[in-house]
Amino acid sequence: MPNDHPLHAWAIAIIAMIMLLAAGCGPSGPGKLSVDVPEEPIPVDSGSLELALANTGGTPVRILEVQSSCGCTIVDGDVPSVIEAGERASIPLRVSGSFYGAKDVRVTIRTDAERNPVQIASFRVAGKKLQPPYATQKSYVFRTEVERIDQEARTSFTIRTLEKKDSAHWLSALECSDSDATAIVKLEDERPFVDATVERRYQVSFSIPSMVSHPQGARFRLMPVLERPSAKPGPTVVVEVDVVHPLQAFPASVTLRAEREKRSVQQLLIAARHNRPVAVSVQSDLPAGLQVTPRQTGKGSSMNGQVFSIEVDWDALEPATDELDLTFLTDDTACPSVTVPVRLIRHRS
Repeated sequence: MPNDHPLHAWAIAIIAMIMLLAAGCGPSGPGKLSVDVPEEPIPVDSGSLELALANTGGTPVRILEVQSSCGCTIVDGDVPSVIEAGERASIPLRVSGSFYGAKDVRVTIRTDAERNPVQIASFRVAGKKLQPPYATQKSYVFRTEVERIDQEARTSFTIRTLEKKDSAHWLSALECSDSDATAIVKLEDERPFVDATVERRYQVSFSIPSMVSHPQGARFRLMPVLERPSAKPGPTVVVEVDVVHPLQAFPASVTLRAEREKRSVQQLLIAARHNRPVAVSVQSDLPAGLQVTPRQTGKGSSMNGQVFSIEVDWDALEPATDELDLTFLTDDTACPSVTVPVRLIRHRS
């Protein structure tokens, strides 16, 4: 006999409503990952850091990969493989480093979530604190080249510093260890930084009229001109100027092997580093069995130099000839000759 008592119907309705409300209060829909990031800069000596995660969706989220944009922040421990619906987890990180000033770090978390599968947690690592002003590097070394000793050596480079906001420019002038050289300092730009400081970038132009007194190259030291005796010394800046030959041989040395052939041939290019026309000829004093002849470079060639063919007749070559230097003469007063070492290796049966 069916039970149609009114209290029984009310009980069924109340139970159904409770189940419906319970289902609505829990997570629903696809998995969705959220990340809590630190708001304050993290000191490099803080050690560990927990990156908090939460799955606010209705299905599990699988973590596939975790990457950091900076070596100062690395994963230090087990990364949870799956975060169930409505659950929380964390990724252990270790923060370390020896850099000065703040650095922005991004931790990329790749998941299998249907929506927003890639989450990026961005935060700032404070770095070491120093009282400004100071340079972001303790020393700088810049290199430049000249092709002849009577040529002017010139180069430009950038020095980055951290200084107090609204303060006078720390590097206003530089003096050079060589009295003939000059270094002009110009403020390139200024960017806001942390702790009431600014990052300033100085553009420095270095020049020396002639390298005659330094035929093999030289090192020049630039030193800040301090307006106040109590001011901190600036960074050590060294400019290295190398004197290079205006002509080069490609390859720089030649090796010819007899193997089983009676003759061996190798191509050699004597090329100019500048745009001036140059004439190159081989020295006529060559041993028997060795022939060096110029080749045509072809019409319309923009190459500024000369190609030579080096040919060895192993039967005609003197047995004692194993190594020699080929000298090429030029009409360039800065480099009247170019020497190419040649090694001859005979076949041994």
